[in-house]
Amino acid sequence: MIRYLNNGPVVTIQDPLHPGQYKQYKNENWHGMPEIISFTDYLRWNYTLNYGMYIRRLHAEQKLPIPFNIKLNTEILNVTIVTGKYDRVDSSSFLLYVICDVFFNCDGHLIHQEYCVNGYFRTYGSSCFFDSIELYKGERIRYYSPLDEYLVPVISKKGFDRIAAEILEKYYPKEIGYVYRIDGKTLAKAMGFDVQYLRLSINGNIKSKLIFDKKDVVVYDKNGTAITMHIPANTILVDKSLRDANNLNNVIIHECVHSYLHYTFYYVQSLYRNVIGKDNPEFLDYFYSAKQSY
Repeated sequence: MIRYLNNGPVVTIQDPLHPGQYKQYKNENWHGMPEIISFTDYLRWNYTLNYGMYIRRLHAEQKLPIPFNIKLNTEILNVTIVTGKYDRVDSSSFLLYVICDVFFNCDGHLIHQEYCVNGYFRTYGSSCFFDSIELYKGERIRYYSPLDEYLVPVISKKGFDRIAAEILEKYYPKEIGYVYRIDGKTLAKAMGFDVQYLRLSINGNIKSKLIFDKKDVVVYDKNGTAITMHIPANTILVDKSLRDANNLNNVIIHECVHSYLHYTFYYVQSLYRNVIGKDNPEFLDYFYSAKQSY
């Protein structure tokens, strides 16, 4: 990924009147960097220029599909990203459908046409943001497993059964039709997580935390004194009070499901945090921060 965000007190954008030239503008909507970022904004801030270059190249090679009212040699003035739509493939990859608005100069008349640029994103391995392109006229995109703009899965009640079946098939295979109780620690181990028991809060409100990347975490000793401990990557922290509790199994399984559903969200937020110079928070912080709007 391009590690640059074109957002701040001053932004640089393409000059719509002079293609290939850029101007700096004061950002009237600047109120500081947000705590979390949508993937659509990440694309706007990082890749608007790249989408413009891709579309301009196809147009220059006469490979860009254009409607009948636009001539083949018509000049492209500007390209903007309107929105993004995302379809989950698995816990670490998804398909992209990025809607771009392209402005053409047709004999002095400004005509715009929307395009859907198709691609895919992988947290492991290579990604391709520019796989294909087609004219877009507002038609409904068919999803297998839709993600919202923050890459959080949008799941119906029936969808939860499908997700559960996916997790069990991949990490907890058993004889089909056999009724059994899932062991949380066994599932966590199969998914690559180690379980540690620590005192996570003084009042006991924090029951568990999911640590994807190694980091220092504040925990508490038996006297309530804060201690900073270095926690390895891929660790599920469980409060000591639950070690022998009846709901321990459910707490561990809960974190395993979080990791399966929300890893791409965490991954993109971690990239963003790295760019703006903030530490990667624990997974719990993303979902329970007072500043979050969802």
